[in-house]
Amino acid sequence: MIPQFSVCIPAYRNPEALEASLRTVLEQPGDDFEILVSDDHGPPGIRAVVERLGQPGRLRYLRTPQRLGLRGNFEHCVTASRGRYVSILGDDDGLCRNALEVARTLLASAQPEVFFWFPHIYWWPDALLPHKRQMVYVRANPKTARRVNAREYVDRFFDEPRNLWLFERLPSIYNGFVARSLLERVRHRTGSYFCDEVADVSSGIVTGIMATSAVLVERPLSIRGLSASSSGVSFRSKQAGRQLSEDFLRGMRRPLAEPELGDSTALAIHLASVRLRATRQFAELATKPIHVADVVHGILGELNEDPARYDDLVADAQRLVDRYGLDGGQFVVPPRFSGEHRKLTGVEVLEDGGVFLAFDGAALGINDVHRAAVLVDALLR
Repeated sequence: MIPQFSVCIPAYRNPEALEASLRTVLEQPGDDFEILVSDDHGPPGIRAVVERLGQPGRLRYLRTPQRLGLRGNFEHCVTASRGRYVSILGDDDGLCRNALEVARTLLASAQPEVFFWFPHIYWWPDALLPHKRQMVYVRANPKTARRVNAREYVDRFFDEPRNLWLFERLPSIYNGFVARSLLERVRHRTGSYFCDEVADVSSGIVTGIMATSAVLVERPLSIRGLSASSSGVSFRSKQAGRQLSEDFLRGMRRPLAEPELGDSTALAIHLASVRLRATRQFAELATKPIHVADVVHGILGELNEDPARYDDLVADAQRLVDRYGLDGGQFVVPPRFSGEHRKLTGVEVLEDGGVFLAFDGAALGINDVHRAAVLVDALLR
């Protein structure tokens, strides 16, 4: 029988987090889903976790013949899946406890090619940014879903480049379920579903371009886990993340940053490079300009995330100003932050009417993504 849902978990070197992640999926009610763990030639501990949890009819273990890197492992896992709808879950992420129940209800009334959400966030105790450790960020939105134009989220990502976090609002398979028919249509056009080394962002772009129907689920169905193995965060921590970021780059088929923007750890440059490659690959985006001044503004906004990166990022920004002959007077360089970042907790009302909760999970014993999922369920029930 073809499962309704495939939850694909590409794994590499994080068996401890993987176990908690798998538990959030295995505890979902119903028998219409499969779970695939694709081990990118990692340590024996990954296979041991899968075997210990059992459920061979539901939980499948795959191992790549050699290291494929993040993009290759994403493609390997999704290619092996069989479900009508497919999602990617990082090996330190988790599903909310009612995720597949909500998905079933949605599909009973609509058959979109993609349904997606903006995830809750949980920072693991070993996260590379100390002031984020065990922080839980919850989107307390209403239990509703609405039809949307997926292309609008892509356009906003391109048209508002100074808002670096709009990539999290793309209709990505990393925070959504994509219909098999759409996966195959993308593959027919591009040769593979994941069209860029930054697989989560690129999947949101191509899905948004090609989806004929989309639904936004207002209350998230997953929790984005950020642990010591989170490759994206590794670039934001010069010292603690150096080894991980270098290992991530070794697994790539091509440079992360485009040559005209220069090598950098800046998120602004990485996202601009994804945009630039997408404008060259997809005719629908060919008229979207990449303004270097926006990239510089983005770099300057990152200066004080990690004091050790401050001088490097200032130099990256100045290099772009000089290379493209920009007016340096339009840029404000924030002073170096000399204190310690504190954990910021509280409640915020978002522009879409939702409520955003930020709290320290350490006092509540939240030390893995499974416990975070239990807490979020109890809080929003």
